Amino acid sequence: MMCDIEFWFDSHKNTLHDLSKLTDIICEHTVNGRDDVSWYVEDEPEPKVGIYIYDVTEEQCFLMRDDIRTAEWDGPQPVMEAEGDDDE
Repeated sequence: MMCDIEFWFDSHKNTLHDLSKLTDIICEHTVNGRDDVSWYVEDEPEPKVGIYIYDVTEEQCFLMRDDIRTAEWDGPQPVMEAEGDDDE
């Protein structure tokens, strides 16, 4: 099964170091590295940074989630949302 995944950061509480670390973790588990990832910023209702990953397998999702849970963050742990065939 394939799904798309989004991660959210609170742009007031997380640092660029956190964003860079999350990007590195994600790219370790994607087929095409940074080509499978896009970034965007939202100002409303709360300022946040989003990272979107396309066509992730269940195994990639599991490995990413595990690496993200065990990493140390300057701010809160990123929030992960999956879309597509995966119902998590």
